[in-house]
Amino acid sequence: MSVRIFAMTHKRFEVPNDPMYIPMHVGHASAKEELGYLGDDTGDHISNLNCYYAELSGVYWVWKNFHRADEWPDNDRFDESEETESFTCAGIRIRQADKTFYSGIWEPFRTFWNSGYETESAEDLEVLYACADRQNLIDYGLYYNVIAGMDNRFKHIIYSTVMHGDGSSTIRRIPWDQNYSWGDDFGPKGGKDEKNIRYNPELAGRWLEEPVFQNMLAYDEELEADMKKTWKRWRGSFLQEEDWKAYARELMTYLVESGAFSRDSRRWPDSENVEGTEEIEAFIDARFSWLDGYLE
Repeated sequence: MSVRIFAMTHKRFEVPNDPMYIPMHVGHASAKEELGYLGDDTGDHISNLNCYYAELSGVYWVWKNFHRADEWPDNDRFDESEETESFTCAGIRIRQADKTFYSGIWEPFRTFWNSGYETESAEDLEVLYACADRQNLIDYGLYYNVIAGMDNRFKHIIYSTVMHGDGSSTIRRIPWDQNYSWGDDFGPKGGKDEKNIRYNPELAGRWLEEPVFQNMLAYDEELEADMKKTWKRWRGSFLQEEDWKAYARELMTYLVESGAFSRDSRRWPDSENVEGTEEIEAFIDARFSWLDGYLE
């Protein structure tokens, strides 16, 4: 997809379920609330002048910093600076963890992007499967749906690239985290239009789409059957309700005793974090049951 529409805002709104639309938080440099959208205060920006230029601070940011999949910045764009080691491609913030720079370091991920996020044919799918681990993408797509947590669904995906001796490479996806993020979603704040990340039990009964996996389903006729086989294998081994509820209790104990829970509760009070796993355990029961029916 070559068209992108930026929606400039300083409030939360219902973002269309289409990757063509990119919400942008303008005036992000001086914002008092974090909306979870792309900000206009990285790279070359005038975010601090938003009070004078309004949505034009976002337009300026797009002009100076936005890159399409065929306009990637070269390797000279990156240095040791935290601010400049990341860039935005088609509305997604991309950060390089490895600070060892060499010519062509971005080629594997560029190939993955062009064939995975910009899939337009079966030939693109062949390129994707040549540079990525198909079973890993199936596993991640299922994990993404099991957890149904905002951090994994919208914001954070880690990519690991293995370089082979023959010059080829294999990309795999790694989940960001899994603590008390089960069923996290954008929820209403005080009945207003503003929203924040909040537990949403309704996600227990909904299949969640992700762009790359959705593109795979459009061109891979065997993918749905292989996904269901994987789910059945998981359910016959490690994916048991009682085991995962025990795991949730173990993680919650650690979060509380380490002070991380109270820290996050102070940092994001509107999320109404609950010290305990009753909601999570109920969500696990409901989610696993729904996915059993959906993937039978």
